[in-house]
Amino acid sequence: MYISKQSKETAKRLIKICLKSGNFDEASALEVVKYIAANKSNRNLQTLTYFKQLVKLELNKETAKLEFASDLSDTVVTDITAKLEKIYNRKMRLEKQKKAELLGGFKVTVGSDVYDYSTTNRLEQLKIVLSS
Repeated sequence: MYISKQSKETAKRLIKICLKSGNFDEASALEVVKYIAANKSNRNLQTLTYFKQLVKLELNKETAKLEFASDLSDTVVTDITAKLEKIYNRKMRLEKQKKAELLGGFKVTVGSDVYDYSTTNRLEQLKIVLSS
């Protein structure tokens, strides 16, 4: 779907309204969607489509995906969350998922940033070094 420059600019202004102290406010986003949806025009559909993409990007910035091989203590999870909040300067949501294929350690993904402290990754790096 083609999205006009004006619709993109409008969506960018609307996403700024939804940011409170650097954090995304879902209640504000819902109000914006209701307001745009009330007026059904082609331009509003374009704005809403682009706004949806921007919302997805904002939520990805605030969501950290934690993959781990064996159970992590609450202290470790709290420490990881605190360090991520310090790095990204925003409140973070943590999605936890156990993955046996990591063998040990953990892997954290925030948006497109990946922090890999898994045994599987270290073995791969060792394999590359030894094959050189």
